[in-house]
Amino acid sequence: MRLRAEIDLGWALYSFGRFTDAERILRQVTERARRAGEDGLRAHGRLAHLRVLFATDPEGLVATTLTEATAALTAFVRDGDEVGAALACRSQAAAYLAAGQFEAAEKAMESAVTHAEDSGVPRAAQSLRRELAYLTSLGPRPVAASIKRATRALEAAGEDRGLRRALLAQLALLNAMAGDIATARARLQEAEEIVGDLRGARTDPFHSGYVVARVALLADEPEIAERELRRSCRQFSRMGERAHLATRAAALADVLVRLGRFEEATRYISRCRDAAAGDQLPAQAGWCGVHARLLAIAGRDAEAIRFADTACELAGRTDDLDGQGQALLARAEVLHRAGRKDDAAESLDAAVRRLTQKGNLTGAALARRLFDTLGGENFGAGS
Repeated sequence: MRLRAEIDLGWALYSFGRFTDAERILRQVTERARRAGEDGLRAHGRLAHLRVLFATDPEGLVATTLTEATAALTAFVRDGDEVGAALACRSQAAAYLAAGQFEAAEKAMESAVTHAEDSGVPRAAQSLRRELAYLTSLGPRPVAASIKRATRALEAAGEDRGLRRALLAQLALLNAMAGDIATARARLQEAEEIVGDLRGARTDPFHSGYVVARVALLADEPEIAERELRRSCRQFSRMGERAHLATRAAALADVLVRLGRFEEATRYISRCRDAAAGDQLPAQAGWCGVHARLLAIAGRDAEAIRFADTACELAGRTDDLDGQGQALLARAEVLHRAGRKDDAAESLDAAVRRLTQKGNLTGAALARRLFDTLGGENFGAGS
């Protein structure tokens, strides 16, 4: 009973951002459960511990988590531990998400929801449904299909305001991608009103601010995106959270380049590079792409091309069509600045194809507009 209570305490500390305390307690309780021969509790404690480590010390954890979570899932299912099975699937989802395997992450989270529903613990299922909602806009599924999926989920959400908020935020982003900025803003406003009702002024850096920033970028409002991303980075830094900090810092560096603030962008590239684990492919691709652009602006063409190629290679190992498009777009800019106009046009066309395949029509249009600002020339087929 005491081991279970300590695992619950570790989760509570994690939820409040007290990662150091959570890590210590979960590490200790996992070891005590092992010594006591409590294999089920040891697996619960270990998966909770890995969850905290993903936030604080994520290096090399993708493979470790997938191996341990898969083994634990088999044992939990055998023992009829549906709560444990949900935890194992959630752990798999976290690992796939870090690696940029978004479709696999969504499937694992769907399994987590199913196990949680079968456990008869309503709060567990409720929390996991919200986490599943945040994955709606990621992965290779086209935007139009994701809008239908999120709309159906919203209609079925009932009085779960946290779930409604998550789905409205995703619909805002998806509508912005589809080119309907007015609807995106309306959905975002509905989500923000729920945040205010639930807990006052928005302080959640994990999803809300990031969605606001992404919608702002699609609306060509980089100043708003900068504000939101800076707020997220500041909160993650205070929490000691590395995994989300890496993605936000890379995004903020990109925005700062757009605003012409190159020195500050360089600092955030360093923050992303320091925070991101080697197997956190979306973040690694993100900082490499922004770094390549800065090198190109400085006239260091050979280095810039090398980093741009690396960004494309890393993004290509994910199923993140949007991320692939952004990496190819950075490469196109680098090649254009290096005077390789034909190669730049080819990379731009590839970027637009990825974004269009995703259904991010706004992103594709903005990609072409970027090159008008670089040289007043038209690039790529169909331009």
